[in-house]
Amino acid sequence: MARARNIKPGFFRNADLVELPYEARLLFIGLWTIADRSGRLEDRPKQIKMELFPADSIDCDALLSMLQAIKMIERYEHGGARLIQVVNFDKHQNPHRDEKASTLPDRNGHVTEQAKAPCKHSANTLQDGKSNVPIGLIPDPLLLIPSSLIPESGNGRESKAEEQSADADTPPPQKQKAKPATTLKTYLSRCRELAEKPVPEGHSIRKWARDAGITDEMLQIAWVKFKERYTEAEKGVAKSYKDWPSHFATSVKDNWFGVWFFGDDGLQWSSKGMTFRSVMDQQTRGGNEQG
Repeated sequence: MARARNIKPGFFRNADLVELPYEARLLFIGLWTIADRSGRLEDRPKQIKMELFPADSIDCDALLSMLQAIKMIERYEHGGARLIQVVNFDKHQNPHRDEKASTLPDRNGHVTEQAKAPCKHSANTLQDGKSNVPIGLIPDPLLLIPSSLIPESGNGRESKAEEQSADADTPPPQKQKAKPATTLKTYLSRCRELAEKPVPEGHSIRKWARDAGITDEMLQIAWVKFKERYTEAEKGVAKSYKDWPSHFATSVKDNWFGVWFFGDDGLQWSSKGMTFRSVMDQQTRGGNEQG
């Protein structure tokens, strides 16, 4: 049974999560709703897909592995059962007091006991004159994901004095000139002049694509379609950006051009991607024949 959970602004700025495709981020949110009050659920990718993505063609198993790789979840086995633990679930969620205790063991085989429900007039309820509203249903603005996004406050004046002293010993950082926004045509022209690749070899999108199962050929086709959009399409030619490689990375992670999709057998060519591939092959053969 799905349950109401909290989602905080820090989720969307998490440095690890933003590197994942949006399907993985949405899956992570969905896991909170189908996990029990201890943040555990059965590791059954097909069942999870039917719960969260009944009309979408995605590979939940691959996406779960991505979340495990950045330590947002733990996938483990106990007593022959495959299970998932949402990491730090108890820190970031406030389950309803009437929610049933977990019956699933953690990695060590322990089953968490449910805390005793608060009394009617205890400090854990808010009185509105007509009803008691459990605090667990009221989002706490400080419960951000991850906890590293919550600034640590100093201990009074002493901490502030120490910070000011440290700042006095540290030379102020030199201001860097802001990179001007340019059109893609201008950016590509500059790359040719400097003999640089438009998407550097060390750019994080290349590793991300390999880890996601996107082949070099798929990535090349995505680049060709991206370049067509911003150098040939009427609406895209005038667009200017400061960081074209990062803009391209966004198009890859969100699969703008539909070159691939996550199927039951993992990442696969889409019919649209196969069409793009065929056209490129014909263009390549035509160029070779003319040459």
